Amino acid sequence: INLLYKNSEQNEVSKIEFEKIFLLKNEKLEKNAIDILNKKNLKFYNTSEHEKEKIKLFILKKVYGNELWVSGNKKRYIWENGWRQNLQLFKKNKNTDSLTPKFLGSKRYLRYEKSWIKPNNKNFEFDLIEVYRTHIFKKYFSNAKNIYEFGCGSAQHIVRLGELFPDKNIFGLDWAKSSIDILKNLSLKKNKNFEGILFDMFNPNNKKKIHNNSAFLTVGALEQLGKNFKPFLNYMLKKKPEVVVHFETMDEFYNENSLFDYLAKIYDRKRNYLSGYFEALKKLEKQKKIKIMRVKKIDFGSMMHDSYSTIVWRTV
Repeated sequence: INLLYKNSEQNEVSKIEFEKIFLLKNEKLEKNAIDILNKKNLKFYNTSEHEKEKIKLFILKKVYGNELWVSGNKKRYIWENGWRQNLQLFKKNKNTDSLTPKFLGSKRYLRYEKSWIKPNNKNFEFDLIEVYRTHIFKKYFSNAKNIYEFGCGSAQHIVRLGELFPDKNIFGLDWAKSSIDILKNLSLKKNKNFEGILFDMFNPNNKKKIHNNSAFLTVGALEQLGKNFKPFLNYMLKKKPEVVVHFETMDEFYNENSLFDYLAKIYDRKRNYLSGYFEALKKLEKQKKIKIMRVKKIDFGSMMHDSYSTIVWRTV
């Protein structure tokens, strides 16, 4: 979409606004996250009503066209190829910035506070989430001895976890071999406490030992499971982590009476993204098998959907 911003006023994400969008009521931002927020260029332009109409039309054409590929257990090759690009770049320049997924910098428009915005720089999405993930990591992972990220992809979150917690054991699990190769290179060059493990979330390997006092993390990985999340959920219940943190798109969080949210929901359905997971967690909580510690719809994400809504839970 080519839209013009000649008359748009430039805005910037303030600490107060960030806390309103990303945090719970009366929750304050962790100091590490505040330091990052103050350093980032988080300026953006609002969109006009005419521009919003153009974006809505674009999304509808995508949803009802034939361009979108559907997620599922036969799409491993897509992620294998994608993470291989990051691996090759990292091996070439040894710079962890090269581990940022290509699609994060390619988004011209983003969902933000129930509307669309145009970021002032291509790193806007990653920079804003850098603030948020730092806050959540410090809040929920500080007491864990081991951290496991499932669907770790290009290992961008593994790197940040290593910076925040240099004394912890950090494991990256993914079904793509290129992802595990990234971890091998990182462990040699950056942190000896990194370990990569081949792992298929559609068919979890229950024989793989999970250490005591462990935390689990997923970031945009559950979405690929669609409705087929039960094998992985059962796996987590058996392993009994101290805490589980999800940054994911959650279909139950969308308001179907809002066109803005409904567009995201039909897009997720078209892609066969995660569906029914939050309802399954609530059922487990009623059965006193887990305790849900945090639920937050995050009004931020790609042009198509909210990408970072957050659920935190633990086994009982």
